[in-house]
Amino acid sequence: MANNNLHYALWELTQRCNLCCIHCRAAASPQTLENNLIKGKDMVRLIRELKELGCPTLALTGGEPLLRPDIVEIVKEATKQGIKVRIQSNSLLLTEDLAKKLKDAGLYSFGVGLDGSKPEISDKIRNLDGALQKAINSIKILKKLGIKVHVEFTVTRLNMNDLSSTLDMLEELGVDTFLARAAIFTGRANGANPIFVITPEEYRKFLEELSVQREKRKIKMVINCQDPLYHLADPKIMAKLKEFGDVYSGKVISGCTAGQDMIHVRCDGKIGICTFLQDIVLGDFYQQSLVDIWNDREKIKGVKQLLSREYSGHCGSCCDRFICGGCRARALLINNDLLAEDPYCWKYSK
Repeated sequence: MANNNLHYALWELTQRCNLCCIHCRAAASPQTLENNLIKGKDMVRLIRELKELGCPTLALTGGEPLLRPDIVEIVKEATKQGIKVRIQSNSLLLTEDLAKKLKDAGLYSFGVGLDGSKPEISDKIRNLDGALQKAINSIKILKKLGIKVHVEFTVTRLNMNDLSSTLDMLEELGVDTFLARAAIFTGRANGANPIFVITPEEYRKFLEELSVQREKRKIKMVINCQDPLYHLADPKIMAKLKEFGDVYSGKVISGCTAGQDMIHVRCDGKIGICTFLQDIVLGDFYQQSLVDIWNDREKIKGVKQLLSREYSGHCGSCCDRFICGGCRARALLINNDLLAEDPYCWKYSK
């Protein structure tokens, strides 16, 4: 079932951050300690090994990636190797001068974390007064320079009814792409906090509204969802997938692609398959080549089952398991079983 094509790498440049967002999966803050950062010759080796694996896209994240003084060098090296680079940031540290340098280095797109249209929503989630306005200012800088901008929106009880207003604002700003997904219960997004808990029915309604907005705004802005359940809310997704072949046989793989075609490079050199599946470690970049780590990933407990979609519960018998797979992080963090059914799925709920 598995193939060795690596389509996407996500590199955590640092665990430090200038903010303390309430939903941060890394629980990053200005006080966070970090060690063994991949830099200098190791940075060059990492990017060249990604190139060797044929990886077309590299996302730079954190913590806050703009805290890395070598951020421009990293973008420049990856671009030189023919890899498209995206930055995923809270954007508060972005200046016009830095944006120009990133553009000159070959940056493909810049992602801004923004969680609502009003300060009383977004600033509360970002845990800083004025964070929304600073993010808006950063988007204006990026658009002025002709840099593609995508906004990442984490769905919580605070903002789930603010979707349309947020999209109105982003459309006005000329944002290119909007990405949404529910908060995952890790880091500061504690499942005991009712702000983060959404019922399957509530999530269905949100994703169906996202589908309506996607169709309504498709000329001005691309709207996507990073959740494998989204195909249940938007029938056009399923129709599109069927263009590639039989979606029920395993010929077409989509949805949760942790370990399938995605890799997570942690700031200490440990290699994982998803930012939310911290317990799964494929290897150590400082001890093995990235190529060997990726090619040997099926030897790690649980990974072979993920790749072949050998799940339990409703996910195991669902005809959509190859083009969905549910969110494995939700299954693990809520049901304490990596291979269990996705607790947010409404398809089989009574």
